[in-house]
Amino acid sequence: MIFHLALNRYVLNPLNLLEQAIVRLRAQQPSLPDLPQHKNGEVGRLLQHFQAMADQALYRAKATGRHRYCQTQAPD
Repeated sequence: MIFHLALNRYVLNPLNLLEQAIVRLRAQQPSLPDLPQHKNGEVGRLLQHFQAMADQALYRAKATGRHRYCQTQAPD
């Protein structure tokens, strides 16, 4: 049971958030979901590398004017 909880917390949930962030980046949405700030391990390094890459990609897209902003409507 403890192994399952640890696996979810440190591996599966962060990878799920990473997948959501990748989808948002592909759609060129103006912001990415906050990714967990793991300090150690392969998952932590993967999240840090993705965050740095995504920040740079969004910055470049905004600077060149190729950034599409999603329009959201307020609920009625």
